[in-house]
Amino acid sequence: MLRSLFVSSCLLTGTAAYTAAGGRQAYSIVSHAPRRSWLVAAAAAKKKKKAGGAKKAPAGGGGGFGAPVKASAPSAADRLKKSMQLYESLLEGRSDEAEEDEDGNVSASGSNDDAEDVLVKYVLTLRSCEPSSPAEFSDWVPVALTNLVCGTESNPTDLMPDVVGALCREVFEAGAQAYPVLRKANPQSIEYAFEPNSGFETHIYEGLLGRPERRAEAAKVLGVEIGASPKEVKMAHRGFMKSLHPDMFIGDEEGAKKANEQMLAVQNAYGTLGGGMGTASGSWYAAVGGKERVDFSGPLTKDQLGAIGKPRLAQEMNMALGGWRAGIFPMEPSITKEFVTRNIMRDLDSKSE
Repeated sequence: MLRSLFVSSCLLTGTAAYTAAGGRQAYSIVSHAPRRSWLVAAAAAKKKKKAGGAKKAPAGGGGGFGAPVKASAPSAADRLKKSMQLYESLLEGRSDEAEEDEDGNVSASGSNDDAEDVLVKYVLTLRSCEPSSPAEFSDWVPVALTNLVCGTESNPTDLMPDVVGALCREVFEAGAQAYPVLRKANPQSIEYAFEPNSGFETHIYEGLLGRPERRAEAAKVLGVEIGASPKEVKMAHRGFMKSLHPDMFIGDEEGAKKANEQMLAVQNAYGTLGGGMGTASGSWYAAVGGKERVDFSGPLTKDQLGAIGKPRLAQEMNMALGGWRAGIFPMEPSITKEFVTRNIMRDLDSKSE
């Protein structure tokens, strides 16, 4: 439990989050909160909407002073900001010392007997499926986290496609704010996917990214600065491959042996910094973790996503009747950058062949 708390704190700046692993029946659940707070919030929203609707537009002609002013739609940045506020508010009132039961469920009180809803954290990824799109997003890149709250009788994973469909504009904006080059991609080419945060921690964050010391050592082996660009890493690797090639040590068995050992170290370092992932057309990101990684959704279809960016009735419904609430928060930029870099490296590898 402590390990999960530590890793989650690394994923999200300034937000506390707690996760537990689970499957279809045992979800990755954070905590529970009273239903009453949602009823109060819904009532307040309804009252505010009613009050707002009672206002009449000032009389006037087709323009000039006194003409009705049409309210502009909120920008993508405004939508994301509002969603971030909801993301954090969903964590309020949930115990920092909640305990897991044998199914992985967690309640605010440490007992699941009176739980009325559950909170599950997911990692959201996107990519562009058009060849002409920026190489940075040619394969999946984790760009956001979501807190999903739903009733205890609901299956969070079954709800997620609808959640992503409703909030995909906020997810896109999170990625674009981290890497503005994403805005050059055709919005129609963007695909979305998700997986439980617990699976991301196990297979991606811990299993792939590793400790910072490993990356520092890899940079030292390749003779580049920490934080070197993909092009610099690629050039350093290529230089070693030429100087350590077996043809350079014909007749020098001792030298060839040392060169082979150094080449293995260089290859490992190159892989640590994002290179050597191959150039196959399939998704490298989706293949990480092998058969043990079973919770990555893969690309969601248009039918699964539904009306893109449109509010859902379930966002207003009572949790016990199938309602849900969800907020988006941008992924820690260093993690997004890691996968953008790997996509660039993969593109460079393909062009060098």
